[in-house]
Amino acid sequence: MKSSLASATSIAALLAFQANPAHATLFTLNTTTLNFGDILVGHSAATTQTVTLTDTASGTLTGNFGKATAPFSGNQKNFALTTSGQKATSNGYNFTGIGAGITGSETWTTTVAVFGKDGATTQTTNVTLTGIAVAPIETVNGKNNNASISEFVLVGTTGTATVTAQNVGHGNLAGPDSSSLQSNLHGTVGAGNSAIVGSGGTVNLKDGQSQSFNYTYSPTLRGSTASAVITTTFTNGSPLGSNDAFLNTTTISATAVAPVNSVSTTGTLARFNTKGAPGIGIGNTTSNTTTVTVTNTGDGNKSGLGAVSNLNGSLSGPGSSVFAGPSPSGPFSLTDGSSTTADYVYSPIARGTDTTGVTASFTNGSSDGKNTAQNVALTLTGQGVGPTYNSSLGTTAANAHSNMLAAKYNTPPPNTGSSAIKFGQVGANTFHTLYLDIANTSTDPNGGNSLLTDLSLEHFTITGPQAANYSIPAGTTPTVLHEFDGTDDIQVPITFHSGSAKGLYLASLTFITDESVGFGAIGDTFTYALSGSVVPEPASLLLLSMGLGGIFYIRKRRSQA
Repeated sequence: MKSSLASATSIAALLAFQANPAHATLFTLNTTTLNFGDILVGHSAATTQTVTLTDTASGTLTGNFGKATAPFSGNQKNFALTTSGQKATSNGYNFTGIGAGITGSETWTTTVAVFGKDGATTQTTNVTLTGIAVAPIETVNGKNNNASISEFVLVGTTGTATVTAQNVGHGNLAGPDSSSLQSNLHGTVGAGNSAIVGSGGTVNLKDGQSQSFNYTYSPTLRGSTASAVITTTFTNGSPLGSNDAFLNTTTISATAVAPVNSVSTTGTLARFNTKGAPGIGIGNTTSNTTTVTVTNTGDGNKSGLGAVSNLNGSLSGPGSSVFAGPSPSGPFSLTDGSSTTADYVYSPIARGTDTTGVTASFTNGSSDGKNTAQNVALTLTGQGVGPTYNSSLGTTAANAHSNMLAAKYNTPPPNTGSSAIKFGQVGANTFHTLYLDIANTSTDPNGGNSLLTDLSLEHFTITGPQAANYSIPAGTTPTVLHEFDGTDDIQVPITFHSGSAKGLYLASLTFITDESVGFGAIGDTFTYALSGSVVPEPASLLLLSMGLGGIFYIRKRRSQA
């Protein structure tokens, strides 16, 4: 039978004494207990232990020594002792260990009966046999079969996987088994391959000892994988407790990971500003931001190496004076899946598209998956937009509007020079009106913010020697004109009130706008030269013509004479 003693194997032998109470003891034994101690599974006790019987009967003593049961050995032995002959006899027993089933050390017991008879008197004495079976037991990476290791290795580094063999048994309790130390755990840990590199080696482990072997993987490209099956061949120490040979496999799987950079830019619109006037009361329309977004689309953090597996880099400044930045400045370190943005301020000084180059400099995380340094060239784009002042002249409001639709402009050059508005010859003390159609003919995009392209007519002036003879309605300014769509224009009546004196009447009409500056600021001006002539009354013209005719006639007669 097997009893529990720290999960060990037990074997015992028991001899029970039965004597005829009417007679004396028939025999004595030198021992009723045989203890064989710790024996390595698969081996026998070094020494056979003997039970010796001494005859104390008065007549002939016959009987036998019982047969031991496994894992003990010892055959049945019959004997016959006489008063005049042999008075003692012996039988040997051994502990042969067990072949399977132990998990550490286990105590085994059994009993054998020694029987004697003298006439009608009998005696039975039981002998207890005890032994402990021990053995080395293997594990690899904490398992007694088929362990596995999964590794993520950062590209450009070397990852290490460790295969560890350990003896978790109790074989050494049996002491050295000859010079070979067979109570240790013996085996060979196999080599890796061309990708999972490691030579393995041999193990000779005492109880509780372990030995580790390293295998390395040095990937060069993100997403590459490698695997190796490491076979450990043990010559003893099977996990079944039989102390037999055993194979244990460890599968090492490795995947290459790395940060990967991804960058993008967004363009922007801003109102061009040639005079440095950013705008009044509505925010700064003469600058805007273009944004660079940097994203780590990789998986380097799976390596567990921390910041070195982040995407690390910085952004340069722009190469153009109309761009400023970046903000924020300085380096960045992005974990897997995260992103950062940096703004560049765009302040155009002319209408049209501006571009400049900046560089995203990465110390790792190249876009090819090799986790090397990389400089990524980026182009920042901005477009300077704004209003465009144009005007058309007509004799009626409808005529002026038609001319605007037909793009028949009489627009003066901004800030210098003028365009003529001529009323021609008129009579004294009369009123004459021409119509000026004004529109914002810009076709620039504004991204939904009309303040980038709206035209403000801030105010107007009429100056010059006969300024008092010209007028336009007082409510003409201030006026805001959106981009012209065929309707968003104004017709301004310009009235000339001639005086009583004949001659040329001159004045200048100037519109002050926010073209070329921020919305609502003072920008370009547009000036018109107003002129009209007052001629004599019709009666005076008749007398004058008659007088001139008489003179012509007199000169003609003289010529004929």
